[in-house]
Amino acid sequence: MPEVYYLSCRKCGANSCETGWYDALFRDGKEIPLRHPIESLELEKFHLTRETAARSGVLHRFKAFGCRKCGSVSYVKFLALPTALTGLFLVIIGASLAAFAVLVSNSIWWCALLAAIILVPAIKMDIFVSRSKAQHKHGFVVHKSCVNCGSSDTAKIGDVLISDKLPLLCKSCGERQNFLDHTAVS
Repeated sequence: MPEVYYLSCRKCGANSCETGWYDALFRDGKEIPLRHPIESLELEKFHLTRETAARSGVLHRFKAFGCRKCGSVSYVKFLALPTALTGLFLVIIGASLAAFAVLVSNSIWWCALLAAIILVPAIKMDIFVSRSKAQHKHGFVVHKSCVNCGSSDTAKIGDVLISDKLPLLCKSCGERQNFLDHTAVS
């Protein structure tokens, strides 16, 4: 769920807002922003699910970074990675349990204990392998430096506004503006 930051300029009085991140579909050489919270419905128009788009490398996440030096906001493109299980490791678990049950144990409780011990790492490994494959196949270099001044002193917009308490640049007049409020959009 992205955070939305409401801003107000001290000088010109302009109000604006920035979002912490948004997703976009890369299609025909263009980034098509997906509206939150209906990203899945918009992906269905292209006969995609979030998972298939992530696995095929066409789902990108743009995260807002604020420059601590000049106050400008840049949206940096990242590859949205898959989050669902592929099932590969579930097959390995099933085969391991069957072999254990047949060869070693005659007790269902030992099989259940083995399943619990193997299941959590197997799930984590399954997701890790899935994400690694997507990153290796579709990954790209991510540049987080400021597009306005070139500074490498950038951070996520929430860290700049809330933790560092630094104002951001007003898009209307170019002066630094006050941070008013933030909320999470569901």
